[in-house]
Amino acid sequence: MLDKIIISDIERLEEKYRQKLQQFVFEPLTSGCITETRHAHIVNEIRQLDVWALQETDRVLLSMEGSTPYTICFGFRPSRFHLGHLTLAREIAWHLTHGASVCAIVAGTEAGNRCSDQRAQEKVMEFWELVRFFAPDAVSEPIVFGDASNGALQMACDAIARSVTMHKILQLYGWSVGEPVALIQGAIVNAATYLLPNLVVPGLPWVNLTDINQVAHAELARLSAKRLGWPLPGFFLRKLLPSLRGIQERMSGKDAKSVIFLDEGEEVIRKKFKKSVSGGRTNPDDQRRLGGDPLMCSFFHSSQTLLDMDEKKRMATACMNGDVLCGECKRQSVPKLLDTQRRLRVVS
Repeated sequence: MLDKIIISDIERLEEKYRQKLQQFVFEPLTSGCITETRHAHIVNEIRQLDVWALQETDRVLLSMEGSTPYTICFGFRPSRFHLGHLTLAREIAWHLTHGASVCAIVAGTEAGNRCSDQRAQEKVMEFWELVRFFAPDAVSEPIVFGDASNGALQMACDAIARSVTMHKILQLYGWSVGEPVALIQGAIVNAATYLLPNLVVPGLPWVNLTDINQVAHAELARLSAKRLGWPLPGFFLRKLLPSLRGIQERMSGKDAKSVIFLDEGEEVIRKKFKKSVSGGRTNPDDQRRLGGDPLMCSFFHSSQTLLDMDEKKRMATACMNGDVLCGECKRQSVPKLLDTQRRLRVVS
């Protein structure tokens, strides 16, 4: 039943972002997708990591299947860790178990706080403790970059600036000529991070771990690679966790009521889970008769970051079969979630 929920969620995202997927040529991982016909087993595993769409990934998928070397690249802003970071940490941990090497970029420019390589190393290694929580036996550590003065990243920025016209950038992002130069510079830096593995670990296939909000940067990187004659970057799009207040909004560290931070006290987390939007029916009789909808439930989306696969399946099945009401589901699940959060606080 959990597999059906995952596919249904991908279909929901496909419908929501259909225009972007078509414009930027991403393939959603719905059942029977083109990629699945070539890499069915590995694609099913990737779906369970909350990855829902791919681009230019055949070489990387072959490497995963054959346990041959490949590289993953990820970036994040230096910020307070929350449940959303766990989806990225779990995805990275899975890649480590498949033999990937890792490039990590701390994206300070976009946040208005450019980050030195030393500061970037500190922030990534803090995050790396979360990765080790999911892959305790992994020995690989990331190659870390800040975006302040790194030579390889600057080379990638210069290559993009030479290969793409201003008109094309404005068209790609839907901007006007009145936009600040800093906005364009930020876009070039973000796109350059997606090309960085080609310079620092040349010869290996690589994939960038990102989300739907970054697809314009991905396309800028892709266009530049084509014009430079470089290998095309690959991309995995992972789901963004919805807000605790409802699936229409995304969880954001800028909105404390929408998110659960990993360093919050247990009572604060307990109250946030209790108040989070659920996917139940309007009355108990309908809930028992028709079952709930985990895809409409912010509590379910948040909980799955802290539960193992068996617990996710149990929780989803009980909901959809109408075996539990929403309040009972929370009473059963929250102690398990808090137990995981305690262990995460130790490592983070």
